[in-house]
Amino acid sequence: MRIAWLCAYPVDILPKDKVRSNPSKVFHPATWAVNLAGSLSKEKNIELHIVTETPNIRCSARFRYNDIFFHILKRPYCIPLINKGLPSSLLIGELTKYYLDKLKFENEINKIKPDLIHAHGTETRYSYIASKMKSPVLVSMQGIVGYLKQFLPGKGWNLREKMEIETIKNSRFFISRADFTDSYIRKYNDKAQIFHLDDMVTDEFFNMPRKPVQYRLFFAGSVLKSKGIEDLLTAFVYLTEKYKKMELRIAGSYMSSYKEDLINKMDLYPFGSRIKFLGHLDRKEMLREYSETDVFVFPSYFETSPNVIMEAMSMGLPIVSTYAGGIPDMIKPEKNGLLVKTGSPYDLAHSIAFLFENREQALKLGTQAKRDALQRFKREIVTEKTLALYEKILAALNIHEK
Repeated sequence: MRIAWLCAYPVDILPKDKVRSNPSKVFHPATWAVNLAGSLSKEKNIELHIVTETPNIRCSARFRYNDIFFHILKRPYCIPLINKGLPSSLLIGELTKYYLDKLKFENEINKIKPDLIHAHGTETRYSYIASKMKSPVLVSMQGIVGYLKQFLPGKGWNLREKMEIETIKNSRFFISRADFTDSYIRKYNDKAQIFHLDDMVTDEFFNMPRKPVQYRLFFAGSVLKSKGIEDLLTAFVYLTEKYKKMELRIAGSYMSSYKEDLINKMDLYPFGSRIKFLGHLDRKEMLREYSETDVFVFPSYFETSPNVIMEAMSMGLPIVSTYAGGIPDMIKPEKNGLLVKTGSPYDLAHSIAFLFENREQALKLGTQAKRDALQRFKREIVTEKTLALYEKILAALNIHEK
């Protein structure tokens, strides 16, 4: 079967002789896409095409690499000669409903002639464009604009939400990873066929030995207020008098001005040097940080199924997170982790202290988290379920046509 993915993909990891990207651009690692695509490409009964778009290349490129057919399209809305996109504040794509992008993708899909289009994420252009095509489409829900707009600053949310709703109304097949995502789909399409399928975590995370540093907290994710970073710092202040060796390591991208503001506030305390902003880390660096972590903390205000929770579970870490979005579908309180209400730094501090003081219970929670991850996120399991889903949808379409 021939499958075409429409999705974001980190072009910078592809061979430079195949496609040359702007070296100043840091692409999202999109580990879910890289991992699953790599695994699917090894299956004999699938021909996988990845169609993605970026302004940060000189020209469009098409090539085969590691048994995957890549179609890297240059975004039509960009600044000529310097391989850079137009300012997002202009909302050109949203205002035109991605008209020029759609023409490019349709041309590519007409050449590929896929049996099925798998579009990833309703928060970006890919699923909206796919929903306008004649080929059958499977939509994977990722970030949900209807919720994201409550927590993230920026323009264009209302326009993107309208396109998200239109995408859901016009599509038939969906992948969901959380109950609240099911409800959001049903709100606009009560005839939708919803399938539950987790993302993949590579074997490295399951096999990496742990060497935890006592009282070391680790957070991974974008450094934003909506990720609960200020709640985490408040909890750290609350706990540090009792746990004088406690340290906090923060991995993830950030706006320099926001990070400086946070650092300035922490410098008012004598323990400010025990908080480290690590910036963006590659996979090897992330593995090391996870392995040396005592407690993983992720107090986000909104998530669907965050990869960092999946990775922390796969490493067998004690986890403290929040009752946000799809996190309760991953972390079951008192069974494989601890959850607190969003915006509750003192509850967060209490749960961290509980794990520090109850080492046996922390070990049990981490062990169960890893067991659950082995049943849900292992490469073989996710690959097998993905192939079975593609076959099920194509079989249903064939029966319907007959």
